[in-house]
Amino acid sequence: MSSGAANPESLISYFYTPRDAVAYIMDTFPIVKRKDKEKFGTYRTKERILEIYDDLAESQRTGQPYVSPQNPSPGPPTDEHGQFIPMSQWNPNHWPPHIHLPREAHKTPKG
Repeated sequence: MSSGAANPESLISYFYTPRDAVAYIMDTFPIVKRKDKEKFGTYRTKERILEIYDDLAESQRTGQPYVSPQNPSPGPPTDEHGQFIPMSQWNPNHWPPHIHLPREAHKTPKG
């Protein structure tokens, strides 16, 4: 295989469907697979990614918008109109739990 992004036509030459390619790629993470099986009894990460893949494919097929099941939604906070709130306006006491603090906030004074 050459380097660079694979297109759907080249994926089909190796896999029956793009979903099969995603399933294969997930099996190339043996540590995640082992830890999931130890903790959950199943390869939960792969199962969840394939569920999301199926939901996205259904969204494309039907033309209905995809709505992430994640709570909070991925990405920066938005206002009531769905517009991103600039990071400078985020409340540092109620930082979004899914976003890491800026590096400056992690620095400790040298002393």
